[in-house]
Amino acid sequence: MAKYLQTKVAEEGLTKLIQRLGRDCTPTQFVREYVMNSIEAVQRTNKEGKIQVDANWYIYRNSSIYKLCFIDNGDGMFLDEMIRHLNNLSSSGSHENVFENYGMGAKIAALTRNHEGILYDSWKEGSGSSIIIKYNEKEKIYGVVPIEMDDGTVIWGSSISDEDKPEIINEHGTRVTLFGMNADEDTMLPPRGAKGGRENWLYYYINSRFFEIPQSINLSVRIGYYRDTVNSRHNYFRTIIGQKETLKNNSICMGSVEISDAIIHWWILNPDASGHGRENLIGHTGCINQIEIFDIADGRSNRSPNFGIIVGREEVVLYVEPLSDVVQDTTRTRLILRDGSPLPWERWQDEFRSKFPSELTEFIKAKLSVGLKEDHQQSIRKRLAEVQEFYKLSRFRLDDKGQATTDPESESSARTGEGADERGVGGAQRTSASGNHHGPIAEILRGRTKPKGDPSSSVKPDSFPVVIWVSKSNGRRGDDELVDRAACYLERDNVLKINEDFQGITDVCDYYINKFKSVENVSLIIYDAVKEIFEQQLVEAVLGAQSLRNRPEWTPENFAMATSEESLTAVVMCRYHIIKHLNGVFQKTIPKTAQEVIANIQNAGRLT
Repeated sequence: MAKYLQTKVAEEGLTKLIQRLGRDCTPTQFVREYVMNSIEAVQRTNKEGKIQVDANWYIYRNSSIYKLCFIDNGDGMFLDEMIRHLNNLSSSGSHENVFENYGMGAKIAALTRNHEGILYDSWKEGSGSSIIIKYNEKEKIYGVVPIEMDDGTVIWGSSISDEDKPEIINEHGTRVTLFGMNADEDTMLPPRGAKGGRENWLYYYINSRFFEIPQSINLSVRIGYYRDTVNSRHNYFRTIIGQKETLKNNSICMGSVEISDAIIHWWILNPDASGHGRENLIGHTGCINQIEIFDIADGRSNRSPNFGIIVGREEVVLYVEPLSDVVQDTTRTRLILRDGSPLPWERWQDEFRSKFPSELTEFIKAKLSVGLKEDHQQSIRKRLAEVQEFYKLSRFRLDDKGQATTDPESESSARTGEGADERGVGGAQRTSASGNHHGPIAEILRGRTKPKGDPSSSVKPDSFPVVIWVSKSNGRRGDDELVDRAACYLERDNVLKINEDFQGITDVCDYYINKFKSVENVSLIIYDAVKEIFEQQLVEAVLGAQSLRNRPEWTPENFAMATSEESLTAVVMCRYHIIKHLNGVFQKTIPKTAQEVIANIQNAGRLT
């Protein structure tokens, strides 16, 4: 049988392919690649080993320029192995490759960011060899730098003496040195977007990227490389322990929940924990694959609220560990299902909520109990009752016993009871009115009545959101949550979180406090009234959006935009009616004695 003509990459397109793949890598991805290469090299020796991330001090002594290097005492390479593996994509892979690290990562992630060159020094069976791979600007190609001999011949690498052999390497090992985009570049400096400063970015990245470090390996990183090497207090090696151990050492509670196809690990961080810029000790979510963490999301992208952490997300870490069907993409920057589709985050969130840990429920309850409890809902409900019909656009469900008749041309896809997924603290499902089902059960609802139409019954759910005021002072808002935003709406829990620290709200409070500064204890009166009117504006915005949800021209994406942090912020920036209302309130209340007003607030929980 004739052999296939194997598909190959055309030489003229290879440079562009490398550059395109390089753009898909994050600026720090190369660090992961070289650390993982070193881990695999050590494991192939079947012995305990060491890995160091350091500056190449031999180069520094000769140039006074810091160049980042990765050193291991793994199995090492002969010169011909270096040329074969390091100058060919997908050359080092095999069916037995545990990490599916098929020779792509380091080359793709590092080559495009080191046109000045990457120096490989490797020792095997006591023999040392060296090659340099760099970008040839004239020919627009990446490749091994040739060495011209005195007789005119060309070689692609050279032997090296033990003069510059790193201390941890004896008979075998490898050192990789990155020269950057030019000869003068300090490649120890943090790349764009790296967390942690010049001092700690390497430790931060590696420790937060690797969930655990194999027990047989000691992995350490240089801290304070730019300080005098004699100053061992501020220029030293620090051992990487991995994120698992870091979280264990800095949490007050932890546990795991097994769902259908994954295990979800959770930690409640010690609020006093400090990583000093070296460790990832803020609330975030991620996904574990083998010994690494992928899809890390913190700040506004933190997925914790979707898992039921409605407050306190800055103190909670959640990692999903899929049990099957998950692989790393080609550049190993994210995880995907084996068939190429995205991870099932929504299903994981639903299953976690159904088994929500009691410890997390108590944590959330404790957060909600801190500080003075604001309760404006009763008065706002009463006020909005006068216009409630405007927040419940007509909805009818086909019903043979229904009292209404509806137009079949006004159908709109929706869920019974407006599709509200009503849950209590920690994701526990609340009891709801008849006809309000949990979950995305699609039904066809009618929007208009019509004489001699189809028999239908009216659907009028109560979608009034639960309101939680959050601030840094009451511990319900983290440093990176709702920054310069007025509120956020958690649709799955029907919870509206309002930022008490938002300047648009505090400016109004400050205005009236200054206006009535001669009145004793006036700030308590003003804060309560201002918060109530802002709360009403935001509640109305959510109710109005809910009335439109799932109509033909209102997709879930449209609803999310209407209730986004930016949209809710825009709602409360309309000032005329807010100020007019507050002027009327204060005209009646400010002349009263402070004692009377404070007594009213304390007794009723709000300004009556």
